[in-house]
Amino acid sequence: TYLMVFHVSQYCVWKDTAITASGDTVSLLYFIWPQDSAQSSTVFATVPGMMECYTSRFGPYPFAKYAMAAVYPFVYGGMENQNMTTIIRNWITGNDRYGIAHELSHMWFGDKVTCGTWADIWLNEGFATYCEAIYDEYLTGRRPGVYMSNELLSYAISGNANIYTVYNPPLPLIYDYNLIYAKGAWVLHMLRWVMGDTVFFPMLQAYGDSFAYGTAVTSDFQRIAERHQGSSLDWFFDQWVHRPGHPIYQAVVYQRTNPDSAAARMRIRQASTSGDLYRMPLALTCSTAAG
Repeated sequence: TYLMVFHVSQYCVWKDTAITASGDTVSLLYFIWPQDSAQSSTVFATVPGMMECYTSRFGPYPFAKYAMAAVYPFVYGGMENQNMTTIIRNWITGNDRYGIAHELSHMWFGDKVTCGTWADIWLNEGFATYCEAIYDEYLTGRRPGVYMSNELLSYAISGNANIYTVYNPPLPLIYDYNLIYAKGAWVLHMLRWVMGDTVFFPMLQAYGDSFAYGTAVTSDFQRIAERHQGSSLDWFFDQWVHRPGHPIYQAVVYQRTNPDSAAARMRIRQASTSGDLYRMPLALTCSTAAG
């Protein structure tokens, strides 16, 4: 019920069409104030690309149309009302395509499948925040880790993310950016790293299809992930979703002195903000004068 809305203003209206990854068409409808008409054409022109990006990864667009209505003032940036997103006018004047991408992705994660309880709100907001990185990967060709590190890492390892768990946060913190949005997005990015793209994205689509037009809770998502992984992911969800904080790594590299050898020895020490050790695969990169 919190996804229901109506808008009333002296709007002007324009329409567009998006072509999905499977070749289907989705009607796009925008309600804006006349003085924003020229600027809106710039930012809204990116929506068909977002639609292609998400349908190629999450499956068909789940509703009959996608619309946006601009409002001001609005204490939030956007609200993912089902097939009729509310956005703050500043997203038009400031050309905030990532905010728009965030809200569009909610049509799959938040609207097609809604979190079953407020304890599971990261299934809405963590997912949509990670979709910003997925869209950045599509738009720029950069690895999603670049967006994650530049935009979200400092939040995900600070503030309430070090004190409370992603699952079942205190009610006043269900929309805490550090805990739910940033760390929730990092949980998905790390799960993608563990599973690999060829398993992770089909798993996301299966999750959406399994609970389509209904609700899901965190244990439901874990069960779908484990089914695709083929093994238990208790170790992953226990430490990242049901435990606060994060690991801290210290690395020292010992290079061999033999000029004929290209080998090196690395020593890694782990601590954590919670006092518990973490199990997680790490990628090691070797950089030398030769490349």
